[in-house]
Amino acid sequence: MVSRECEPSKSRGASCSFVRWVIDQFAASTLLGSDLTPLLVETPLTGVANIVSATGGIFGDMVVQWQLANYFDDLPGFMPTSSRLRYKSWGFRSIFLDPANQAPNGPFNAFPLIQKSTIGAYNHAGTLRGGSGRHRRLVPGPNGGGIDVQVVGDAQGTALDPALVARLGIARIR
Repeated sequence: MVSRECEPSKSRGASCSFVRWVIDQFAASTLLGSDLTPLLVETPLTGVANIVSATGGIFGDMVVQWQLANYFDDLPGFMPTSSRLRYKSWGFRSIFLDPANQAPNGPFNAFPLIQKSTIGAYNHAGTLRGGSGRHRRLVPGPNGGGIDVQVVGDAQGTALDPALVARLGIARIR
């Protein structure tokens, strides 16, 4: 059954998942995180400053690694090159696919991170909300060259506003 500490009806999903991932990566004991959680709770700091102070990590890197871990955790056949591309205390994909957690009695219908695959050119327009990410599988064509990835502000190729601080994580899957 789904962990009570991050039960969807009692939390804000992404925030809870991110804190769980931070504890998994930076606490000596990943089950309770008893060495890290006081650093997060017993401080006047909040948000990014709190996470950075407690972990010594680089927040932008952590967000990218967490987003990748959300997709790659428990992915059959994927061997991460970094332990940060998985959860240590959860089997993220297993939680969603566990029959006990499936609707109508459980909170889930399916694994929520559905990637879109593309061979060749791919364009997507839309809004990406804070705390979210898009997962794409880019498949090079047969005997094709490298893949050129551009993140731009619009279909005309206008540069993003520098204040947006776009983050991109790439992992190779064979």
